[in-house]
Amino acid sequence: MYAVKGWRERIIDLSEYRQSFLDGNWSFAYEMRYYRDRELVGVGLVDVVPTGMSSVYFYHSPDWRSESPGTYSLVREISHAHDNNKKYVYLGYWISENRSMDYKASFRPHEILDAYCSDNHEPQWTGVSLDERRT
Repeated sequence: MYAVKGWRERIIDLSEYRQSFLDGNWSFAYEMRYYRDRELVGVGLVDVVPTGMSSVYFYHSPDWRSESPGTYSLVREISHAHDNNKKYVYLGYWISENRSMDYKASFRPHEILDAYCSDNHEPQWTGVSLDERRT
């Protein structure tokens, strides 16, 4: 799989994982772990804030790939947000040229940032927001 995508396999230890993804022991950062029987097959890193949830990063066992683990993880995150009265769910970055992210485009409604802008400017979005859809 790594050769197909041009990625270099890199093993990291617990310390590097903690530094990359968990350092700070933030009260809003969580792991959503997915098991098949007793085997850990995927982990979703999410931020949970008062009004919503943000999908930060997701990784999984290559043996789980044929079962659409990215879609499964997002459905579970959306369900968790709904069960906890969160109004918004941010699915994380979607890059159309990245085939590994194709599953995100099928979730609706969604908004797409038209272009990068500085912090001093209001971003412009394409798409239908949740509030517009409800009216």
